Amino acid sequence: SGGCAPPSAHGAGGAAAGAAAPPPGGAAAAAGAAAAGAGAAAAAAPEHDEGRIDLPLGSSRTSRVALKMAVRADGVAASTWGRVVERRAGWRLLCISRNTGRQHQIRVHMAHAGHPVVGDGTYGRRHAATAAMRQMLHAKTLAFRHPGNGDEVTFHAPLPLDMLELIEELRGH
Repeated sequence: SGGCAPPSAHGAGGAAAGAAAPPPGGAAAAAGAAAAGAGAAAAAAPEHDEGRIDLPLGSSRTSRVALKMAVRADGVAASTWGRVVERRAGWRLLCISRNTGRQHQIRVHMAHAGHPVVGDGTYGRRHAATAAMRQMLHAKTLAFRHPGNGDEVTFHAPLPLDMLELIEELRGH
């Protein structure tokens, strides 16, 4: 169903697909961030169908979790774009792409926007209402320039069975 690239995508990236959690006070079902792809899903507000998050990332100074990242004014530039693929009560299926490749970028940006990736216990919370045993974030497409010859190389991977099953569960099937 079409690409996941933002309107003005440039540079190599990857698309992701996933389910995102609702904003605080929303339904308890899983929803929040990340359908894997070659772009970043960034919804400035839950009611928007697409958007971009341009916020710098750096190491978290408040977490005792090693390697945890956070939005920080003194961090490194990071840009994530996304669009809603499917909207249901309490959760969203998103197509996300990124122009930069920062550690945990999609997860941090989505959590910061109030839509953590379903199953992300580090930046969101595990959702007891779902069968998610891991982060529901999947790299559907990965594209980059081959370092040897400069050709564009693209790889595609279908959604894993556990994600497909969770999406069907969230749809109520």
